[in-house]
Amino acid sequence: MKAAVLALGAGGLVTMWEAVFADVGVALLAILNAVHIQRMDFTSKAASPLESQPQTAD
Repeated sequence: MKAAVLALGAGGLVTMWEAVFADVGVALLAILNAVHIQRMDFTSKAASPLESQPQTAD
């Protein structure tokens, strides 16, 4: 997205405001993606290999 706006801006086809809105839009997408990843649950439902070993009496 930013590369496309940069290329169009170099050719004079994009105004400064359009470039600013594109930059802010990409930043907001990155922030929303980071928030989404933080809310994900990465804990495994399967038992750990250490938990599945039989218990021995000492």
